[in-house]
Amino acid sequence: MLVRKINSQVLFHPESLGDISALKKFPGMEETAIGTTCPAKGPIFRNIYSRLTKANPKLSFKLSPEAKQLLTVESLSELPKSFTFHTQPLRHQLVALRFLYTNKGGGLLLDPGLGKTKVCLDFMYLEKFHRVLVICPKALMFVWEEEIARHRPELTSHQFLTTDTDQLREARGKTVWIMNYRKASILEEVLLKEKFDAVFIDEGLVKDPTSDQTEAITKLSKKIPVKVIMSGTLVNNTEGDVFAPIRILEPSLVGWSYGKFRDEYLSTWQPYGKSED
Repeated sequence: MLVRKINSQVLFHPESLGDISALKKFPGMEETAIGTTCPAKGPIFRNIYSRLTKANPKLSFKLSPEAKQLLTVESLSELPKSFTFHTQPLRHQLVALRFLYTNKGGGLLLDPGLGKTKVCLDFMYLEKFHRVLVICPKALMFVWEEEIARHRPELTSHQFLTTDTDQLREARGKTVWIMNYRKASILEEVLLKEKFDAVFIDEGLVKDPTSDQTEAITKLSKKIPVKVIMSGTLVNNTEGDVFAPIRILEPSLVGWSYGKFRDEYLSTWQPYGKSED
């Protein structure tokens, strides 16, 4: 199988029936006009290449020099020297911020109580986002307001306490839009018409791929360039809990079909039905 980098994508070009079969069974990547691809991002390509070669040890992979370079593990980017903190981070918060800055989003899976909200607020300020969407449990909406005042008073925010669309006029002048999961689901069509630079999904309550809530937030996230899922307890039931959150963050890792992912990777009972979508 020939593997080469084309602009922002890595192309997997099958050269045999075995190659075609391996790609067809693989629950991830995208079928595009140029063929089967994944984003040309080091962590993504390394993950996919590792799983493909492990699942198909008899296949021969021919990597272009650019593709080989993506297999090299990079160090985390240093923060710009001009960047300053309003409140000083702990060491793990600094590492977490550099992780988000390097990868332009991702899963922030620090244990509860380790200050994920501060990390995300510093990331918003560092990236100079014009507008971000924060989706969180209802009880945490006021926590976000308090954390903004404490750690990043430079940011402006608006809480969506109702689903009244009249408040959009006021919200559009703010950087951080804060709403709970239910309101995000109800306002899905309205939010799809707005432009966001990033979405922050607090507590990662998007684990059931068959729920209306997960479907709405997945649809919203597809339009937003930078995605962050915050959770200290991402896996509550079985390993199947990781599918829907990862599909939001990077669908090329798991694919869009839960049924295909389940059949390939999950050997235990799953709580999310048997739908192929």
